[in-house]
Amino acid sequence: NCKTLSTQRRMRPEICDFIRPMYAKRLADTKLDDHSCVLKYPSDPSDYGLVSENGFVLYINHNFAEASSAIGMSYENPKEAEFATYLAVYFSKQRPEATIT
Repeated sequence: NCKTLSTQRRMRPEICDFIRPMYAKRLADTKLDDHSCVLKYPSDPSDYGLVSENGFVLYINHNFAEASSAIGMSYENPKEAEFATYLAVYFSKQRPEATIT
């Protein structure tokens, strides 16, 4: 018996739109809603110091292999996590006063 996320509270709605189709395809009776707190995020990417052709979404392609997790049936990718950490540090240095979550 599993519980499924029905209201997300972290991603901008534009980013969450990428995973909504997965919910619709796999979990027909489940809808992923945005909490009101994510609707209050600034709507201009430059407010965060980001310059991107497609707004808030940045695509990163890598070939770091996933591995089975020691816990449950999940997978993990330590190299991807390390890369994401360095990327977050880079972004935070571009605009130190901004909050990155």
